[in-house]
Amino acid sequence: MPCVVSFPRSLACVQHAPGLLLNLLLGMWTLPLAVAVGVTVRAAPLECTDATTNPNWPTFHVINAVSRDPKTGALVADHLNDANAVFEHAGIYHVMNQGSTGPSPVPVDGANQTGVVNITHAVSNDLVHWYRVQDAVPRTIQGACDGTVSFPGGSAFGTSPVLLFGPDCADPDGFPHEGELGSADYPRVATAFPADPSDPHLIHWRKALRNVSFVNGTTPSEPCSFPGKVWRSTVGAYWNMLCSPHWTGNWGGSWARYTSTDPALQSWTLADPNFITHAPIRPGGSDPLAHIDAASGAMFNPIPGAEPGGPTHMIDAVTGQAFWLGTYDENTETFRITSDEIHWIDIGGGGGAFSGGAAHWAATSNSFATRPPTADNRLLWVAWVSAGGGLANVNALSLVRTIQWDPVASRLTSFPVPEYASLRNGTFVEGQSLGALAPGSVKTLPIPAGAGGALDVMVQFDLSQLGKGETATRFGVAAKAPAAGVQGAAQDVWFTVGAADASGVRNVTVAGIMNGQPLSKIPRLARPYPCHRNVCPSNVTTLHPGEPLSVRIVVDRPIVEVYVLGGRIAWVHSDFFFNASTTAVHVYNHGSSNSIVASNVSAFSMGCGWRSDLPPPKVPK
Repeated sequence: MPCVVSFPRSLACVQHAPGLLLNLLLGMWTLPLAVAVGVTVRAAPLECTDATTNPNWPTFHVINAVSRDPKTGALVADHLNDANAVFEHAGIYHVMNQGSTGPSPVPVDGANQTGVVNITHAVSNDLVHWYRVQDAVPRTIQGACDGTVSFPGGSAFGTSPVLLFGPDCADPDGFPHEGELGSADYPRVATAFPADPSDPHLIHWRKALRNVSFVNGTTPSEPCSFPGKVWRSTVGAYWNMLCSPHWTGNWGGSWARYTSTDPALQSWTLADPNFITHAPIRPGGSDPLAHIDAASGAMFNPIPGAEPGGPTHMIDAVTGQAFWLGTYDENTETFRITSDEIHWIDIGGGGGAFSGGAAHWAATSNSFATRPPTADNRLLWVAWVSAGGGLANVNALSLVRTIQWDPVASRLTSFPVPEYASLRNGTFVEGQSLGALAPGSVKTLPIPAGAGGALDVMVQFDLSQLGKGETATRFGVAAKAPAAGVQGAAQDVWFTVGAADASGVRNVTVAGIMNGQPLSKIPRLARPYPCHRNVCPSNVTTLHPGEPLSVRIVVDRPIVEVYVLGGRIAWVHSDFFFNASTTAVHVYNHGSSNSIVASNVSAFSMGCGWRSDLPPPKVPK
């Protein structure tokens, strides 16, 4: 029978909702323990703005809360930055990110420039139509950022999640913060739990009254910043957490493993400062430990579709745009990186951790084996896409992607979840062949003028007639382009395809990538962002026999997302401005090969990705 919670709470409830035990153990703040009751329902989503009112706002990428200025009537979007979480719980999907009220982040006390932020929260039952609910962790005296959501498992949690985060971004800068969570305890970590784990929407969260303590028995243990993945050990009665004990305000920290036997996760001990080891580095390879960049929270997961005998797990590099692969030993609870090749999920911005107009500071759905059989256990990924320029733009989250192992190319790939097809509300062309593309030819897709601001475009190039020793250059797709032609397109994607090797495999170089710009540059100049700490993402992948060269371009006004060969190469580009007069899409061949066929071309218009009411949980399949 349902558990009825009263005050004082009854331990009899624990058997029905084990996560409620945490409220007793933590002495949580008393907040309203409710579900959908009292949630404000808006008449229409303010996020679904028309292009004449807010041309530089996307309509199906997640943005922060939108309100109307009571004096001017203008719409205002709250600031958004780092992605903190993406996960499914009881038939409802959740995304969380850092944010603050108003269009810009607000400094705290003039010293810690990142402190005044909340962890905001939106929910959906299909991953594409979102509804914003109250902040998971609101700004009180200390802000909340760099969070991760995990499903720790065990009798204290059941299927309930936990949110770990850094108060005031856990900046170990010595600035004396004072408030309800204590004083200068750098680095530091805090916890929050659902007030009612049985609520699929997890609207109300309870933040612990105190930050976690780092102890080893009765003596202090080394503290950490950037709390990450939490999971139940298989060799002992404790939980593991990955966290960074060596963060100094610069790049190059490391992930260490901490343990806790506390069912409230309020006490942690440094168990292994060297959670990660690596295999010998090949000549000219990169040292993985020098490029772990332990920031934003550890995204440590099994590799979906991993092949027997190959790497089993992955852990983030940079701020989640890339991952190192290796093997995890459950007995020693250590992770060994088996290759010095980094696998990029998004190559925009040169991999920079702060690159205007590109994706960075990502989050994944952190799950091990603690999820119910009906749960969505796909490995989901989402990232902060910083505005391309100017206050007319808003920050957004990328499309939600799935990460999967590609056994053909032997690499990780990322691709938008298939649910985005439900946003297609018009068909301009579907499954059409444009035939052979003669050198110098341009074929324009039948998209009405001004209608290309919200598009899903897919093109397959058939190169099967290309001789084994032949190459093909300078052909591709131009989106957000002038009607007159390719020149001036906001996103031009073109290819160079090499000769086939003995196995028929060809290298494909993808050009036209719009790298982001440093956030400090205002106005931001159109120039590539430097490779992050001399680690440069590759724009080269492989085309295998029988495969068409596929490219998908998703346009959402200022934001463009590009996926080549099912996501073997992917990136996000946020433009300075959206211009309704330059929304054409051209398929072209500016090279010399006669063997390029645009064999399968589709283009759909896209609707708004917001809803005006709280979504009901989806029905399990």
